[in-house]
Amino acid sequence: MSVALNSPAVDRRWWLALAASLLVHALVLSSPGWQLPSLDDLLNPDKEERIEARLALPPAPPAPPPVALAEPSPARLATVKPASSRRPTVSPAPTFSPPPAQATAAPVVEAVAPPAPAVAKPVATAPLPRRARIRFAIIRGEQGFVVGRSEHRWTLDGNAYTLRAVAETTGIAALFRPATVTQISEGELLAEGLRPRSFRVERGGAAGDTASFDWAAGRVAMNPGPRDAVAEPGMQDMLSMFWQLGLLPVVADGVGMTVATGKKIERFVFTLVGEEKIATPLGEKAALHIKTVGTAGGDATEIWIGVDKRLPLRIRHIDRKGESFDQVVEEMEIE
Repeated sequence: MSVALNSPAVDRRWWLALAASLLVHALVLSSPGWQLPSLDDLLNPDKEERIEARLALPPAPPAPPPVALAEPSPARLATVKPASSRRPTVSPAPTFSPPPAQATAAPVVEAVAPPAPAVAKPVATAPLPRRARIRFAIIRGEQGFVVGRSEHRWTLDGNAYTLRAVAETTGIAALFRPATVTQISEGELLAEGLRPRSFRVERGGAAGDTASFDWAAGRVAMNPGPRDAVAEPGMQDMLSMFWQLGLLPVVADGVGMTVATGKKIERFVFTLVGEEKIATPLGEKAALHIKTVGTAGGDATEIWIGVDKRLPLRIRHIDRKGESFDQVVEEMEIE
């Protein structure tokens, strides 16, 4: 028996299906684990403070014998690969014998200084574009629920940069928990990478956490964090760190990074997992898979940096409860 599309029975079924869908989304979004990826502190400023993760660099491996290192080509971006377990083969140093003894003179041995070890020159940093816009879809859990959007905008004027990121909930997520968070990082692009000058956060248009760097004095002032802390060389803020990773020679043994969050100073260690192919709405992309190690609270952050442009393509955060949030690139414009 057929039922007319405009009959009361069809209307009742349609409304029941819509009500069930809204109920499922409401339960998902109101669960205790709901948060935007890596923006938990920004969206929940009044929640109980998390355990501070102090990460230590792994113990340094024994220094291998001196080996001459080839100078990298400045025109080509250095390719980062996991460290090999094989040690380089080094030829034994030549031996020197004393001259034959003379009848009227004591034997003389000439002291020969060993050759100085070759010094590796700094790895050329990947050039960042004058302007770039990267838009990410924010996906919650393995079910693939798109709960928001995040957009990074980069501008470089001379060596002065401005990096602005806006994250917001969208769709049904915005109905139950509307949120907009803006992060702004300003500073300079130097030979060693990014050197932030100021960092600030806005939540719904209201001022939030800040960090101001005084590199001449080697200090950083944060709000609500410490007003006078040491600014270590290479220190980043919560936004610039993701772009700085594309400029560092991250290796399997790990590279450390100190970050001023606005609330406190965190120490992270990033290690290289390897080069991978990742699927994105823009097609398959080659990326360097980097992750944090040794976090005390159980949180984990993974970043996929594009091999060609050295820009972030995916940022994945897993909290202590195992809840995952993915930011996956869906649009990219580069000048």
